Amino acid sequence: PKAGAIAEALQQDDATGVTEGASNLDTARSAASVNSMSPEEKEREKSRLQKLVKDFAKEVVSGILVNLVNPVTASQSPHFFQMDRHLTVFSLKPRDGATAEVAVQDYSVKDLTKIYKGPEVLMNCPSLGVLAQHCVAFDTNRADRRLIFVFDEALERDKFYTCLKILRMSVDITKSPGDVAR
Repeated sequence: PKAGAIAEALQQDDATGVTEGASNLDTARSAASVNSMSPEEKEREKSRLQKLVKDFAKEVVSGILVNLVNPVTASQSPHFFQMDRHLTVFSLKPRDGATAEVAVQDYSVKDLTKIYKGPEVLMNCPSLGVLAQHCVAFDTNRADRRLIFVFDEALERDKFYTCLKILRMSVDITKSPGDVAR
């Protein structure tokens, strides 16, 4: 069921620019270039993104190491990012409880109101300076909490960004008819 929802998310309005985040992943596509793709190219791109999300899902269900950034001080703290097997909830667990600013926190993917990277992170958190280009940020509807992750490699940053954007879209698609949109 989740794979079908992800495929449906990938077929949604191409103007969303989701594939934009796939830069450095062989084929960066802007919304305009996606619209100009042949049906065969779109199918290849959809398959590539499905594989990317499937591989990412395996990693995050087991858990991956990430660094959270404090938007005020730019200090970094190591955390363990893990998702449930339905890919609808993620947990952030400090790797070292003694130095972490916060304890274990769980977030619903549907509570992510915005996912962005690079220049947009800098616009929202100018105190990060050049570090912002290495970041992915999530705005949540939980007390307007913002989570910022920093990555050593652009490839990892872009994979994290792209996959979370797709997973966020799939949550909206898989809502049951009784669910009320926020």
